[in-house]
Amino acid sequence: MQLAHAFRTARKALRHSRKAASTRTGVPEPTIRRFEDSGEISLRQFLILCGTYGNLDRAHDVLLTRSPSSINELANDAFSP
Repeated sequence: MQLAHAFRTARKALRHSRKAASTRTGVPEPTIRRFEDSGEISLRQFLILCGTYGNLDRAHDVLLTRSPSSINELANDAFSP
């Protein structure tokens, strides 16, 4: 849920609706809603959202250079500028 919250915060900071996010990313709006409400999403779709609203290079570096010690650390690293 931390990842979903971080995504929603990033999306709203850009003043994008779920529909706008769907149009920009190609991830269906119901999938975005489900992710924000339950935290459930496929890895492929998560990476698409992260690439648009987060920092995909940072997430890549975190995943390849070390293992995050918690899901909170992964969420913070993935969506931090």
